[in-house]
Amino acid sequence: FGYNPDTTLADGFALSWTTFTTVGYGMTYTSTGTDWDDQASCSWIVFLCTAESFVGLLYAGMCAAILFGKIGRIQSHAQITFSDAICIQYKYEANEDGQSPGTPMDSPEQPVRQTTIEFDEGSTTGTAVSPSPQSPAPTSIATESLFSPYTPDVNKSRNIPCPVLKFQLINNLANKRGGEIMDASLKVVAGNTDFSRTGATSYVKVNLVEFEHPFFSRVWHGCHRLNAQSPLLSPAARERIRRNGGYWPVDWCNPESVRDNLMFSDFIVTLTGIANISAATVHAYKRYKAGDVLIGYEHASLLYKHPDTNRLKVDHNLAHDVIMQRGGGGEPFLLPEEPEKASIPLSKRLAANNMKDEIAPDIEEGKRTS
Repeated sequence: FGYNPDTTLADGFALSWTTFTTVGYGMTYTSTGTDWDDQASCSWIVFLCTAESFVGLLYAGMCAAILFGKIGRIQSHAQITFSDAICIQYKYEANEDGQSPGTPMDSPEQPVRQTTIEFDEGSTTGTAVSPSPQSPAPTSIATESLFSPYTPDVNKSRNIPCPVLKFQLINNLANKRGGEIMDASLKVVAGNTDFSRTGATSYVKVNLVEFEHPFFSRVWHGCHRLNAQSPLLSPAARERIRRNGGYWPVDWCNPESVRDNLMFSDFIVTLTGIANISAATVHAYKRYKAGDVLIGYEHASLLYKHPDTNRLKVDHNLAHDVIMQRGGGGEPFLLPEEPEKASIPLSKRLAANNMKDEIAPDIEEGKRTS
C-alpha cells in the first residue's frame, strides 16, 4: 500500500473507492512485476480489486436502469382526467300529467335556460339547456347533437332512439401549447359479476361510436349506444329492442326502467397515444362501477373563451360536473347519509317520500295537541 507505512489505511481506501467507481486516477493501483518482484504475495489484493470493479460496474448499471425506468414510467402516464360519473341520456317521455313514470307528481316543473355553445372534440355543435329559475322554458331546440337521444316530438313518432352512454376525458395540458396527445385510441371492456353462482367476473368488449382521435387536445366524449347489440344491457332487454324494430320501448322512457335493464358491474376505459410534449407513448385508465352511472344527465360544458386572447380554454374545475339532459327526466340524487336507499326501487322510494310528506302535518299537529 505504498512506501509510507503510516498511510496504509488511507492508501487502501483510495485504491478501493477508485476501483469500485472505475474512476482510476492512477495515484494508487495494484502492483505489477516491474513494481514488485514477489507477485504471489499480491495475488489476493489483485483478486479483490477485480471483484470490486465488477461489483461496481453492476451497481452503476443497475442504478442507472432503475432511475431511467422510474422516469420513463412517470412520463408514460397520460395527463388525463376522467370524469367521475358516467351519464346516460335517453328520450324522456312524460305522461298525461306532464310527469314521467317514477317522477314525483308534486314536484314543480323547473324552468330551463337555453344557451348555445361549441361542444368539444368528439361531439358536434348544439344547444345546451340547464335549470334556471329566472328564465322561461324554451319553446323549441334549434340544433341537436348527433349522438343525443333527445329529439323534439314534432311528428309524435313512437320510434324512440336508444339511450346513449357517455363518459368524459379531459386533457390536463389543454391550456398549454404542445400538450396534445397524437393518435389517441380508446378501448372499453365491461365486467359482469355472477354473484348467484361462482362469483367470477366475465369481461366483454364494448364498442364506441368513435374510438380514435388523431389530435386529442381538449375534451373527448366516449359514446356507446345502448341498442340491441350492446353488452351492457340484459339479454331480455336486447331481445325486447330487437322485437321493437331496434328502437327503445315507449314504456322504458323513465330512469327506473333504464337502470333496471343495465347489466354490468365494472366499466373499464383505457387510453393510449403519443404525447406531443415528450414524443413518448402514454397511457391512462379508469375503472367505473355500476354506482357511477347517472341516468338523465349530461356532462357540463368545459369550454370558454378567454377574454384577452379570444382562445378557447378548458375550465378544469367543471371536470366532474353534470347537468340534467335536455328535456328533463333525470333521476333524483340520493343524500350521502342515506346510502341504504340505493337498493330500494325508485317507485317505492318516491311512494315513501310522498307518504312521509302527507303524514308530517298530522304528526306535528299531534305534538302540538299533546
